[in-house]
Amino acid sequence: MYTTKKVTQLRKLERKGNEYLFRVHRLWIENYLKLKEGDLVDITIERPKTLIPPITVLKLFKKYFPELKKFSFKKLGLCFSYLRIEKSLWPLYTSKKLEKIIQNYENKIKKKMGKKFLEDYKLFKKVIPNIERLRLVKREASKKDKKLREELKIGEAVAKFYGCKI
Repeated sequence: MYTTKKVTQLRKLERKGNEYLFRVHRLWIENYLKLKEGDLVDITIERPKTLIPPITVLKLFKKYFPELKKFSFKKLGLCFSYLRIEKSLWPLYTSKKLEKIIQNYENKIKKKMGKKFLEDYKLFKKVIPNIERLRLVKREASKKDKKLREELKIGEAVAKFYGCKI
């Protein structure tokens, strides 16, 4: 009998020869899904529908991050989307190359969304790593949403693996 657990990730699709690949972190495979090499898996691949957190979570970010109070829900959601895409690039590059990649990425955002949005996005990236505030958001959000609670557990495991505390 198989159990069904789902892992949702945003990953960059890579091409190797005649195949396309994407990476899944070892912690998701071994600790969360309890799989090992050779196990049979069912994979569904689709374009992301949305990269924006639910409104209930966006409200919590506006509550605990006063710097973001003036952001509309749309702008705040877009900042999360852009940050999520930017973070998906991080493991692929060395630190020197990453700085240039991020600069190019921010230039693309500026062309697409404008200078004001880029300034707001940079402010968002500056304030969002506040661990104490993130804990408050996490605590309150996990009380409200079971699915979100599961995703937070996985996120914590990955953060712990990389030496971060949330």
